[in-house]
Formats: sequence, structure tokens, C-alpha cells
Amino acid sequence: MQAPDGGTTFRAVEEWLARHPAAPSGALIRQRLCRHRGGSWIEAVSTVLAVLHDPEGFDPAWVEAVTAPRDWEQPADETNPLDHERAAIDALGPRITTVRYTAWARIAGCPTMATLQRRTGKLWSELLTEAGGTPNASKIKNRSRAEVGEYMTRFLAEHPGGSTADYGTWSRENAAPSRSTVVDRFGSWSAAVDACRH
Repeated sequence: MQAPDGGTTFRAVEEWLARHPAAPSGALIRQRLCRHRGGSWIEAVSTVLAVLHDPEGFDPAWVEAVTAPRDWEQPADETNPLDHERAAIDALGPRITTVRYTAWARIAGCPTMATLQRRTGKLWSELLTEAGGTPNASKIKNRSRAEVGEYMTRFLAEHPGGSTADYGTWSRENAAPSRSTVVDRFGSWSAAVDACRH
């Protein structure tokens, strides 16, 4: 984990690995070491250094297993992508935006959205639906002016100022249509505010 000529930050280790063609990438090491139990890079480095400096403090069989040479080309035992989705649903609820999943996956040590999509060949909304979640309604196309107006009315009741900045946050939290959809249905933001303000 510690490069002879560098430090133990992820960047330092990644740069050292890049200079050695037979070595795995930093991203692959981080995925293999940190994704389980939601560990972090710092925790992985601390564990590795502890094993190197005091191997007797650890189970010998475990030390042998983790220090054995690895075939980095061989994929690790893969968890079903839907299991990651279900874990995210358990943690965040059924309606998960890609932004919320990305933040959660980083902390939980789970694959990125792009990785899950690549493994399955499916869109995010399809994966979320199959896992029992609810796709982000803001992605639903062809919303009527009346439906968009209902969201705007709710937004204005909570945010009388009607700023687009407030709407950006509110729309993500409430699975509402995007600002561009609102403008498309009403002609302009101010026209939507005027039409839906009670």
C-alpha cells in the first residue's frame, strides 16, 4: 500500500501504481479494499500499515489471505447489482435520484451508478424499478401543463418568493418537473409563477 518513493494518499499510491504496468489501478484497489462494509481509503491504509508493522496482532489465516498474490484481471465475486439498489432503497427510501445514490454509494463503498448500468446494460430508472424503487418522476416526459402547474402551485405555497434557485432544490427533493419543463409549458418562468400563484 505504501510506495517506496511516495506517501499513502490515494493520489500518491495511484501515481506509483501507474508507473508499474503489471500493477492494478488505484480505482480497482480502492473498489476491492474499501467497498466492503463501507470502509474508507484512510481506514484501508491504516489496516495495511498495521498488518505490515504488527502482523502478530491479526489472525494469521486472514493475513495470509489478504497478502497472497492476486490475479487482478480476475473479477471479484460480484454482488447482484440489484442488491446494491435494494440496499440504497433501504437507506434512502424508494425514490432515489442519481445524485443521492452517488453520494450514498461513495460512503457505503458500493459501485457507482455507471458501473451498475454497465454491468446490467440497463438504464438507472429500469434498475431502480426492478429493485422495488420509484424512478425519479422529474424524468417523466410529456407532462401536461396542468400537471406542471400543480407542482408549481405547491412550490409557490412553500416558497412564495418563487426563485429559480429555490425551485432547483425543491424540484429535486419533490421529484418535480425540471425548470426547463416549467418554462416549456408556460413560455417563461415569470409566466409560470404568475399563472400558478394563488
